[in-house]
Amino acid sequence: MANLSRYDLFLKISDNLQKREARNLRNYVSHAGILGEALVEDANPHEIFQQMDKEKKLELGDLSLLADILRKIRRHDFAVLAEEVAANEREASKLKNKTRESSGSSANGEPEPKRTRLSQFACDDAQATTSDNTMAYASSSSGFQQTDDDDQGDGPINVVVEPCTDEMWAKIVREGIKDEVRRFTERKDHKDAEGSIVVLMSHGEEGKIYGTDGQLVALEVIFAMFDENICLRLKGKPKLFFIQACRGNKVYRGPSSAPEDEADSSWETVNLDLMGELKGLLGRTSLGQDEGDAPQPEQRPHVFCGYATRLGYLSFRNTADGSWFIHAITSVFMKNAKDKSLVEMMDKVKENLLTRKANSSDPKFQGGREESVYLSSLQKDLYFFPGQ
Repeated sequence: MANLSRYDLFLKISDNLQKREARNLRNYVSHAGILGEALVEDANPHEIFQQMDKEKKLELGDLSLLADILRKIRRHDFAVLAEEVAANEREASKLKNKTRESSGSSANGEPEPKRTRLSQFACDDAQATTSDNTMAYASSSSGFQQTDDDDQGDGPINVVVEPCTDEMWAKIVREGIKDEVRRFTERKDHKDAEGSIVVLMSHGEEGKIYGTDGQLVALEVIFAMFDENICLRLKGKPKLFFIQACRGNKVYRGPSSAPEDEADSSWETVNLDLMGELKGLLGRTSLGQDEGDAPQPEQRPHVFCGYATRLGYLSFRNTADGSWFIHAITSVFMKNAKDKSLVEMMDKVKENLLTRKANSSDPKFQGGREESVYLSSLQKDLYFFPGQ
């Protein structure tokens, strides 16, 4: 069966429909009265599927309407895939019900069991989960645990991660993401920590990431939860964010290549947008309008944010090895954390990524590149293993 969520399915179908098929889809959905004409007239297939889902026309475990539509436009392959995804959802629902029964809960209004605790990193006071659509957290007061064999940090960081089950997947919706991040910021053990790490891995757009329900969460909402006047236990401590998600729809072709199908000013616009984002994310910067020379407070100090790709561009993942960005971070950090600063390592991550080219059967992605970027308001160089 297909190992996809319905929202991955929506994206997969949308990315692979021909223009004629997309036009037939809009016509059928409109003429059959499934959605109003105004909603579908200029919508792409992904937006149509999202709207159908939003209007409860695609119930959990039942994608028969979607399968019927796909057969109407002669995409029987995707119709079969939709039926497989629906079958997976039904199985996940059965599993969830069994879990409730085994925990003593019932469907008669009694409280549901507590959310499953996140799995433990091999470091003090840390928690993490991972999948293509989830988040990982780490907060440590003494660094990663070392053994006699790991050469003062130059070796495997023994991360233990639980698989993302269907039950866990169902929780990673828009409000679930915000609730989990808020819960993390409120942890009492932050007062003893030297800093925090938040990793967000999902599909995304400019300044936003998706939950498994297909709803967008603004990154600014997440960043704001860590502001100095809100997350007091982490005040004055480094707060690191790593974002593995697309930030647009363009395919990056490398630093020396010409922009694709876009206006002459687009590259400048991307750079300006990046600087604007820097100002918005980290607070006051040296850019902007003239102002009085009295000292201005830093709105969001001690923050580092690493992005998988430039603003406006896609990020890539390999079906066997996972996301390029996370793979590069893992490789570079394991080799260099013993004596390199965070910025030095992120420069190496960027170099690592720029050596890769996408190997895809889709001509749109074939040969695509990825260039990571980072924004920082850290006050000092940060080392994971600073020595004595």
